[in-house]
Amino acid sequence: MTTTTSDEVPAARSVPLVAGDTPAMREWAEQLVARARAEGVELTGDDGLLSAMIRQVLQTGLEVELSDHLGYEPHDPAGRGSGNSRNGTSRK
Repeated sequence: MTTTTSDEVPAARSVPLVAGDTPAMREWAEQLVARARAEGVELTGDDGLLSAMIRQVLQTGLEVELSDHLGYEPHDPAGRGSGNSRNGTSRK
């Protein structure tokens, strides 16, 4: 296993590429994992990095999709009284 400091990017591993995988995305992911490890963040589990990333990507995707569908961003006055507006948010 290669040891790194928090400033170093781990050496490239021979992991097969997946659809949509680019060298820039792979480098970003390796930096993120290296930083998480250096800071003692768990990678898996309910409070782990992967769960948090999936949660954030899904939430962001849904918010962007809603903005695209409605044609305006959250809190934009353009949506007021349009009949096709956001109904707000609430905690689950």
